Amino acid sequence: MEEAGMVEREQVSSFWHPLVRKWQWTKANGHQMIAIKFCPTAGMSPGTTVGIDVHAVGASCSITADWPKEFYSLESVRKYYKDTALADADTQRMLNAEEDHLKQLSMLYADDQPRATVIIPLDFPVIETRNPPSQVVSIKASGARMITIQLASTNVPNFAAKQVIQDATFDN
Repeated sequence: MEEAGMVEREQVSSFWHPLVRKWQWTKANGHQMIAIKFCPTAGMSPGTTVGIDVHAVGASCSITADWPKEFYSLESVRKYYKDTALADADTQRMLNAEEDHLKQLSMLYADDQPRATVIIPLDFPVIETRNPPSQVVSIKASGARMITIQLASTNVPNFAAKQVIQDATFDN
């Protein structure tokens, strides 16, 4: 019999909703490409993709990211509340419940890091790619971090695969 209020791994959200933008272009050799630009979670360091795994296969790309440590840290629960808010009984009850929840999560994830995955549908099948080279851009004014991934289509470009043959000359 399960204890009321106990958290199971299946109940923990394992997905996230990053801001995602994607576009297509054609390389000089005729290969069709798609790029994905997304904003990782706020707790990730600028200039690095540590904690992010990318796997593109078929017509989808999955991006898995570590939860930022502050998202499941007991020390961060009361950190952003002012004394007046902390004096409120309902706020205290909510924060106590959050701390209990985080203690349960720490037992569930004692051996590994909590992670979340988003699956992005692509406009065409791509060559299977694990952790493709990516460019990390940090926008210092806003603190936003963006990662751009480039993926190649499985289709071989026609004009890249064939030699250009000069037209035949005929006598009249």
